[in-house]
Amino acid sequence: MDTAIARPELLLVADAVAREKSIDREEVLEAMEQAIQKAGRAKYGHEKDIRATIDRKTGDVRLSRWTEAVETVENEETQIPVHIAASSSPRSRPANTSSIRCRRSISAASPRRPPSR
Repeated sequence: MDTAIARPELLLVADAVAREKSIDREEVLEAMEQAIQKAGRAKYGHEKDIRATIDRKTGDVRLSRWTEAVETVENEETQIPVHIAASSSPRSRPANTSSIRCRRSISAASPRRPPSR
């Protein structure tokens, strides 16, 4: 499971920056994704494989943590046993593979609202 937060204003900002700097909108969105990933790693741990994606149509931000499923766990921060990965997602383990990547959930706080007066 991922955490998704709708942020249509991100697309407006990306469009404005792309126009102002005369660069491709995709480059701006990729830079935003990298910044969000960096913030996610700062919050959840730099050793974790945190990935962020921005939906190009809706502005939804998805933040997910990827973990390697292995037969023998050597690093509990980045790996989980294959049998646990398979039990949580039976389709996540291809046949004859001892190491795969699987997505795990991240919970994020809701966007902050300004205090009411």
